[in-house]
Amino acid sequence: NWGTLDTSGVTYFYSMFQNCTSLTSLDLSNFKTNSGTQFQSMFNGCENLSSVNLSSFNTEKASRMDGMFKGCQSLTSIDLNNFSIPEVTTMQEMFRGDSTLTTIVFGDNLNSAKCTNFYLTFHGCPKLTTVDASKLNTQSATTMRSMFNGCRSLSSINVSGFVTDNVTSTIGMFKECESI
Repeated sequence: NWGTLDTSGVTYFYSMFQNCTSLTSLDLSNFKTNSGTQFQSMFNGCENLSSVNLSSFNTEKASRMDGMFKGCQSLTSIDLNNFSIPEVTTMQEMFRGDSTLTTIVFGDNLNSAKCTNFYLTFHGCPKLTTVDASKLNTQSATTMRSMFNGCRSLSSINVSGFVTDNVTSTIGMFKECESI
């Protein structure tokens, strides 16, 4: 029962469940992440994880989320509606290789204003059909290289509001996005 685990003082959630290949579902609705700063690779390689409840996650202090859901090949949807990430500087490979992911829900309070690195964020998500990326604040972004590369089913994407003034690389940003 994850509800009895006191994580209120934990700052590093880095690789916490990495490569837990037999894990199929996680209810982390009672997890206290208010002190968390490092979330990179938290679920990386959880290839059979098909559902995860992150409804109570407080990500206000998070600075890194690179590879957080990378290689979650059975995850079809993820709800990040409550995520606010004002301190995150990298979302590199956050959803890379999530081959069955069709839906990502970002909330209105996402606030990714300090994020500089969007390299390979959604790379290799061939079933992702719709992304409302307008909720991503890209004012500090320096790289968006291969951000949506391999999103073959992507037929609707909202990038209104993207600021690319500081971006130095967009190479392959929409490569192999055959449906847009």
